[in-house]
Amino acid sequence: MKTHRTNRVLLAILLSLSLLVGGVFAETALAADAKAPAEPAKPTRKVPTISEQVFKKLGEAQELIDGKNYNGAISGLLSIVDARKYNTNEKGQIHNMLGFAYYSKEDYPNSLKHYKIVAEMGEGVPEGLETTTLYTIAQLSFVAERYQDALKYMQIWISKAN
Repeated sequence: MKTHRTNRVLLAILLSLSLLVGGVFAETALAADAKAPAEPAKPTRKVPTISEQVFKKLGEAQELIDGKNYNGAISGLLSIVDARKYNTNEKGQIHNMLGFAYYSKEDYPNSLKHYKIVAEMGEGVPEGLETTTLYTIAQLSFVAERYQDALKYMQIWISKAN
């Protein structure tokens, strides 16, 4: 019973943090718009492009996932993920799709494994992918009752999403 109560308290804290962070970002955006001189824009992250071959494989995997053929999508992605010829962005996109396929299959440990690989790629993947992945890892860690990991990744997400 005590564990259930602790889980509910931690869930409330995580949800409160999410709402607080969202409110802070909205406030910051409004305040930034109100300033007369514009602050210099944050430099855009330069990442390698995705080849047509990888784009096609990702599309095929997405179609299999949409058709709820998660094992087919996972199998196809696993067959290409370790190819040395792919750049960091391509590998990040493949691992992201694997994370999503495993998530869709409700295999959270494998989903977390692949999402963490994406997060570790840092500057090698688009900023949006990195921040979204960090948030997803925080949520999945919470669901898996890995509360310290959930807090750790939420803090990293907050620092990068700002």
